[in-house]
Amino acid sequence: MVESNLAHLGFPKGLTLKSMYTFDFDPSDPDEYGYNVRNVALWADFTGTGNFFFPFLNEGLLMTNVRLRD
Repeated sequence: MVESNLAHLGFPKGLTLKSMYTFDFDPSDPDEYGYNVRNVALWADFTGTGNFFFPFLNEGLLMTNVRLRD
């Protein structure tokens, strides 16, 4: 966090973390590809190692664009 104003919540400036967004996806359903609105969750790892992810926020609805690559 470069410009954090959340120090009072325990997120000091300079904190390194890794995060990932996850959502349900069925690759066998052709309607799942392309632009879709999905429920998305944010997972965070405050150790910065990528080994200790935990659900951090339920982001709610976000637009995704899933495409097949050849």
